[in-house]
Amino acid sequence: MKYFFFLSFLLFTISLPCHSQIKIGLKAGPSIVNIQEIVSFPELGEYTSNGQARLAYQVGSFISFPWKKKFSFRLEALISNKGEQIPISNINDQPAQLDLFYINLPVLIDFKASPNFSFQLGPELGYLIFAKTTIGSPTGDLTRLLRRWDMGLSGGSKFALTQKLSLGLRYSQGFITVNPGGFLANVRFNGIGRLLQWNQAVQLSLNYCIQS
Repeated sequence: MKYFFFLSFLLFTISLPCHSQIKIGLKAGPSIVNIQEIVSFPELGEYTSNGQARLAYQVGSFISFPWKKKFSFRLEALISNKGEQIPISNINDQPAQLDLFYINLPVLIDFKASPNFSFQLGPELGYLIFAKTTIGSPTGDLTRLLRRWDMGLSGGSKFALTQKLSLGLRYSQGFITVNPGGFLANVRFNGIGRLLQWNQAVQLSLNYCIQS
């Protein structure tokens, strides 16, 4: 929660000296997250697979700068929960879960296709603040074992419900592998082969504009 307030304050401070056409607001919503995987075995080659998708969330703030008649820049500061449902079970037959908590900073170009509908596309920088695995009740801290920085591409659309409320739908694909040392490969495949992993997320959000 402290990261959320810090990021919101940062965006608010940036916007203070700016003109009145700038839009500032808050956003939150559910996500469907997963991890894209490439598994490499010395004798069998490579194959691509995905873990099991699960429900997560994202919350944060945004600021939008007008650029041209139909274009604007949108900066966001988010706390995002990512990861996957790991297809292994513990002694109580409960699935394991990988939770990755990021500070994400999307930098988007917004194209206004109609008065109420726009498309968004741009890069997204991420910093891992905490990572854990949960198998039933026990929890393991993986933060030091995983790559802290992430970079990806986000694209989607936004539909204005009212002057202050809008709905957003977005897909985010990471380009930097989550586990640089193959640690998760050792867990899942008992040390056989190597596993490369990239974050994926489909995000639905409700946006509330504080200043417009």
